[in-house]
Amino acid sequence: MSARHPILGPRRSFELTLGLFGAPFAWTAQLAAGYGLDEARCGAGSHTWGIGGTDSQAVVFVAALIVAAAATLAAAVSWRSGQAPGDDRGRVPFLAKVAVLTCVLFDILIVLTGVYVLSLEACRQA
Repeated sequence: MSARHPILGPRRSFELTLGLFGAPFAWTAQLAAGYGLDEARCGAGSHTWGIGGTDSQAVVFVAALIVAAAATLAAAVSWRSGQAPGDDRGRVPFLAKVAVLTCVLFDILIVLTGVYVLSLEACRQA
């Protein structure tokens, strides 16, 4: 008994993939870039470089928001497109719903992370 796999075009496949992985990637990149910028700002050897201030953190925050918004839009479009031909078990709509929920969760995380990072004082010792 052979399983039938849904037939997705390249555009729809890209939308579904971006919807599933775009927002988590944006949040991970925001965390990694923010950590690097903070180390560049507060490190003993790199604090004179002039990077890692609030402006740099704001750029990372906005970039993560743009990627996450694109991923959320792609997930919503994929969800609204409905079932794919040959998808008898409903895998594509299920993945599209998972993508929308994932995007909403990571959009909230990106906003919370950005607001928190932008409200902190730079290089404050504990």
